[in-house]
Amino acid sequence: MLDTIAKTTFALAQIPAEVTFEKAPNYPLRNKIEDTKQEAKSAVAYLQELQVVYSEYESLQQKANVALYRFLEGVFKVMVRMQHWKDADKKEAKRMRETFEVIMDERREQGLVAFTAATSLETKILRFVCGKISTAREKAWVRVLKVALNNKDIQNGDISFSAWLASEGGVYEVAHTNGKGNKPSEEVKEQIEEAQKLIAEWHGSEVLEEVNDKVLRSLKNDDKRFENFTVTLNCYDGNNAKQVIELRDVVSIQRILQLMGKQISEPVRTRQDVQAERDEALEQFIEVGGTLEQPRV
Repeated sequence: MLDTIAKTTFALAQIPAEVTFEKAPNYPLRNKIEDTKQEAKSAVAYLQELQVVYSEYESLQQKANVALYRFLEGVFKVMVRMQHWKDADKKEAKRMRETFEVIMDERREQGLVAFTAATSLETKILRFVCGKISTAREKAWVRVLKVALNNKDIQNGDISFSAWLASEGGVYEVAHTNGKGNKPSEEVKEQIEEAQKLIAEWHGSEVLEEVNDKVLRSLKNDDKRFENFTVTLNCYDGNNAKQVIELRDVVSIQRILQLMGKQISEPVRTRQDVQAERDEALEQFIEVGGTLEQPRV
C-alpha cells in the first residue's frame, strides 16, 4: 500500500518532463500548475489517500519510521504546492489556496476535525488526514513541516523530505531542535561532557556536594512505589578515592530495578518461607539421624 501511495501524484503531475521548470526528481514544484481549481481538488483527493497511509502507520505495533516519513512527506508536498507556487501571481495563488481550504473543509469529518480561523494550514492538513491526535504529536509534526519548508536542500530538490528527516535523526530531533540549531541528542552529549569535566576538576571538593544538592532538589520522586529508593553516582579520582552523588530519580530507579528483575528467573520467595523450609529440612534430618551431635572442639 505504501508503494502505491508513494507513486500517487496530483492529476497535473502527468505533464511531460520537457515542460517542467525544474528537473530534479525531488523538487516539490517541478510540475507546473495550470488549473488552480483542479489543483486544489487534486490536493484534497491526495490527502484523502494519505489517510490510508496514516491508518497503516497507526496500525503498526511498532511505529515504523518509514511509514511516518512517507506520510509526512505526502503532507509536505501538498503544503509546498499550496503555499509556495512561484509561477503563479498572488491573486491566482490566493485563489487556489482558498479553494483548497474550502474543499478540505467540506470533506472533513464534521464534529471530529476542528478548524478555526487561527488554525494554520499545516495543522488543518494534519487534522484532515489524521482526525484527532494528541497535542504533543500535532505540535511535533507541525514543527517538522515548518522546518522543512525553510530547508533549501529540500526546496531545491537536492534531497527528498523523507531522506532529509531520516538524516536529521527523525521527528523528535527536528521538532525539538532549539533556536541555536542544537538537537536534543547534541545537547545531552554536551551536558554529559560538561559534567565529566566538572567531576574531574573538582573531585573531593564541596563544589560537587553543592551540585549534588542542586540535583536532588531538581529531581522529583512523587511515586510512592520508589520512596524508599535512591541511586548513587560513584565518582573516582586517580587515587581511587570515591565521592558519591545521590539521586532520587524515578527513571534511573526504575531502570536499575528492571535490570535486576531480568535476572530473576523464579518468583521471589519471602524470608519466612525460606526459613520454614530450612526448619522443616532440619527436623527431617533429626528424625532420620537422631539427635544432632555437638561438634567436637
